[in-house]
Amino acid sequence: MTTATTDRPEAAPAVAQAEQEASEAEQLLAALEERVRDGDKNVTAQQLADARELGRFATLRAEAARRKADSAAAKEAERQRADRLAQAAAMAAPGGPLDTGALAATYATAHDPTTDKETPEHDDRHRQP
Repeated sequence: MTTATTDRPEAAPAVAQAEQEASEAEQLLAALEERVRDGDKNVTAQQLADARELGRFATLRAEAARRKADSAAAKEAERQRADRLAQAAAMAAPGGPLDTGALAATYATAHDPTTDKETPEHDDRHRQP
């Protein structure tokens, strides 16, 4: 039996339940087969076939639950990635805190001895005694 490949806590119960059902179906089939091996004449071929089909169906449902959980996790990860990219773009946009043009101009002005502007760091009038 495979385990869930998702870290999404809200998806975990659905995956765990589907996997539990698949495990129980496998155990039912194994128990019926063992009864036949032990000589129980009450177990029919139809019961074995039904148990086998139930197990296959439960396994498919568990796989579907894992796929759904993985898909939801991938969509959430993509949404978070898009949010981070949008935040980064806003920070780097003109006038944003990482606008390289504005940062370069501020740096150049603050460190250009030919300008008449004095920055507070370089103006002795603003120094604390």
